[in-house]
Amino acid sequence: MAWSGTDVLQASIGPVGAISLVRMDLEAIDAAVAKYWDVSHADDPDVRRGREPLGREVCERVRDYFALESAFVRAVAGSVADEALPREMRAAQGQALELVAAIEQAAPDDPQRDAALRVLGEFMLRHGGGELEGVFRHVAASRIDLFELGDRLRQQRAAGFALG
Repeated sequence: MAWSGTDVLQASIGPVGAISLVRMDLEAIDAAVAKYWDVSHADDPDVRRGREPLGREVCERVRDYFALESAFVRAVAGSVADEALPREMRAAQGQALELVAAIEQAAPDDPQRDAALRVLGEFMLRHGGGELEGVFRHVAASRIDLFELGDRLRQQRAAGFALG
């Protein structure tokens, strides 16, 4: 599922480079996790009931993010000197998506679900600051037109990442 809120923001600020596009998605995940955490720890039980759709939103955003990241990595693979980075990123994606699957299978009131969502949020923060930043450094130093790539990624997202 593409998140139209991110796309609306991007449209309002004009062309967005590929690196900024990926970073905006990571920031949206962080915000969604924070909102989930706030709701799940609210004193009011009625407010806490709202955590279920927020948990689903976090999982959907993570899946959508990894589709974007995969398209980004495919597009820049030749520009990344360290061939291990894309492999490490794919391994990280697999770990995060396994966690998403576990979260989705857990009952909404399961305390392990809350813990898993917290772990997922922390994982995404580390992922964005770790190997992804390594890829960004290589790509920023390359001759890739990051605005053109950002536009292609946005188009691919709108098409459900059907394009390669």
